[in-house]
Amino acid sequence: MNFLENRFYTIIFTFIYAFVFILILSGVNLLTKERIRSNEELIEKKAILLALGIPFENDEEVFSLYQSRIQELKEGELYSVTNPEGVVYALKFNGKGLWGTITGIIAVNADLSRFIGLSIISHSETPGLGGRIEEDWFTKQFQNEKINNLEVVFAKNTGTQGNYLPEDGIVDAITGASRTSELLNSIINKYLQILKSSIGE
Repeated sequence: MNFLENRFYTIIFTFIYAFVFILILSGVNLLTKERIRSNEELIEKKAILLALGIPFENDEEVFSLYQSRIQELKEGELYSVTNPEGVVYALKFNGKGLWGTITGIIAVNADLSRFIGLSIISHSETPGLGGRIEEDWFTKQFQNEKINNLEVVFAKNTGTQGNYLPEDGIVDAITGASRTSELLNSIINKYLQILKSSIGE
């Protein structure tokens, strides 16, 4: 009988402990849900501005610049901004990386002959290897890079850490992360085709 009582109390204690723990986690999730959503929105708006080459000083400026400059053509997907040089477009992309989804923004000019920029919103690639797709040296290669036949080519990195020749349509891949480079290259080229269809070029 003593054994049964001990077992009963253990089960009850475990149940109560688990219930309280779940209740606390639910409360924390509820309290932080709005902040998480707001942070995600900020990260995405920053990525859109960066890809479109619109500089900002702080988080408050991100929201005001986005509100005043960016036109949403397809909510959550396609954006445009009018510069002195003309209209440029930005498209949110998602694709399979080596370990998970890579999400980012590509921006191009109106006739899809040049990139305006690229920014990465999120990824699950290996830190120090594929994870370098979010580093400035990598993303800056896309600024004003020529687009040939609706494609960009990722070439083997020669150790120069970035190909900044805008006329060749080539960017350096990431040394030691050939699979991530290949997958991102495919994603970007796929979304260039989607952009062509979206803006009717």
